[in-house]
Amino acid sequence: MLSQNKVNQLKSQIHEQLQSQNVYSNIRQFLQDFMKIEGTKLGKEDSIIDALKEKGIVDEIVKSLNVPKTDPKPQLPVSASPTKKYLHVKIMGGKAFIDHLSHTMEDTTLSPNSLPNLVLHLHFVNQRFKCNPVPCTVEPMFDDSFLIELLPNVNITGKPADAGSLLHMNAPIHMVLVKHFNDGTSSLVGTHSLEWRKVLKTGSIITSVEFGGVGSSPKVPIGIIDFKLELLPYTPNVTVITENDITMQLRNERASRAESIQLFFMYAKAWWTDYLQIRKSHNHRLVKIFTQTENGTDMPVCSFLQPLRAGRLIDSPRHAARFVSLLAFEKEESLGGGSKDIWHTPHTFLAKGKGTVEDHAILLCCLLLGFGLDAYVAIGTDDVGAHVWVITKVQDGSVVFWESLTGVRYTQDDLSKKSTRYRTVECVFSNQSFYANAQPSDNILHTVFSFEDPALWKPMNPDAIIAVKGSPLPPLMAPTIQVIPMEVEIETALRHQIFEHRKNMGLTAIFDENLGYLLGQALSLYEMERILGVGIPNDEFQQSIKRAVPENHTFKGFPIQFLHRSPSRMMLAFLRAKACHDIFNSRGDQFRYALRGKVFVFPEDVTAFWVMVACKYINVHFG
Repeated sequence: MLSQNKVNQLKSQIHEQLQSQNVYSNIRQFLQDFMKIEGTKLGKEDSIIDALKEKGIVDEIVKSLNVPKTDPKPQLPVSASPTKKYLHVKIMGGKAFIDHLSHTMEDTTLSPNSLPNLVLHLHFVNQRFKCNPVPCTVEPMFDDSFLIELLPNVNITGKPADAGSLLHMNAPIHMVLVKHFNDGTSSLVGTHSLEWRKVLKTGSIITSVEFGGVGSSPKVPIGIIDFKLELLPYTPNVTVITENDITMQLRNERASRAESIQLFFMYAKAWWTDYLQIRKSHNHRLVKIFTQTENGTDMPVCSFLQPLRAGRLIDSPRHAARFVSLLAFEKEESLGGGSKDIWHTPHTFLAKGKGTVEDHAILLCCLLLGFGLDAYVAIGTDDVGAHVWVITKVQDGSVVFWESLTGVRYTQDDLSKKSTRYRTVECVFSNQSFYANAQPSDNILHTVFSFEDPALWKPMNPDAIIAVKGSPLPPLMAPTIQVIPMEVEIETALRHQIFEHRKNMGLTAIFDENLGYLLGQALSLYEMERILGVGIPNDEFQQSIKRAVPENHTFKGFPIQFLHRSPSRMMLAFLRAKACHDIFNSRGDQFRYALRGKVFVFPEDVTAFWVMVACKYINVHFG
């Protein structure tokens, strides 16, 4: 409640404002006119006020005060804990995205629906958020807000954690901006790590974040996004945090991190010198200790790894391998040709939905560590060149090789059968260890995987590795795809395209619903085989097909897996496959088609879409 002194000051300011706007004169003139109409008496006060409102004078008074519009104060949800602190993040729009000038709405060659979209992804400790897509323009109209849980109760009083506790929470908000095109492809626009603790001083700040480029031009600004940050609940009188407190804390953290990296660099340099003393040829081995992230920062490779638990989203290590293999592969090219040696952080990889072989191996290794396996990322060569994959050690001393791009597992026995493409292994590392192959030959067939033997593998000091551990890994996001509607939609579109294809050939396309239903069981078996890596008997499927197809009929079927959900692209793939081309061009009596699609959904809305097209007919010899 305002004090009497404050009330008097407010009245005085209103009085001065009304005088400056000549509002009093307008009221007097209106009252004189009102008295002529109503008589000499003014009447009741309510009738006069109603008349003033009707005349619009009250609205003029309010407008003359120039009361600024304020956004409604964000409210904590009912489910919010009173013993926790929250950060309300409001995205207020973007500007200066000059590279997207060609996408502006002024370009008459583009319709609103044909514009690519921008999506902003946020990661904080164990939480992730994603804004709604907005058209890709010079000033993208971001308008989203998120409530981030900062810190649970850390004191025994049951009160919310104070600002002093939050000040020591070294965890920036990692943001990834991705452009999505209408054909289903995407590209990384930029990244930024937002330092939010400046909000502790006042409880609310507005800040403009300049996103830097990625890859070969990480320091080049590509656009600005405005944010409003509010601390909830905010109790300024409990703990006073000054700007100097925040500045000193951030400075000390940067200095500590820089010192840790510098000490590790000096240790790694001495370690490398010792490694070269063992054998001169080691200078040519692919022993990678540091790499560069998408924002141009040099980081130890071990800092990319931490155990990642997927909760209830992934059932087993083999499901994890299948999930990672379904993420699209891309080989980034550098300016002028050649590949860029850049490793993306796991959050950037997941936000893009695609990445390099290194990105895939890092994520798979993190998931396998989360399942309690003794997992390592391996760097070596295959029959093409440099390659990265994952190794897990078994208690009996044997090892298993995991190909992150395909989800296929190999044993050491498979190597001798030459059923893998691996050629050499140069080094392996995890979140707590790093080993360089010190054996005379790095040929994978001759390598002994006894990492604990320093005569075979030169180790790094685990304490040195732990001192430079990376930021918390992002959690996987639960799928949001509605499976059955998606299956029906794609099947309907494919049937139409098959019908049109046959129509152009002067043929018909009639679909057998019963036969199509039976194909579904085969698709489930194919997906299980991909996950488990072994063949699964399909006796029941064969029996059901034999019963559905008469003896004098010919049956043809063709299954195929897609990582996208575009019916037009699927149809093109069908037409390029010889077996399917024969199905589409076959002729016969009582010709019937069958089609079945099945979506298998994984975290991050990653999908494996299996489709089988089949036909049955009586073979007729055309003269």
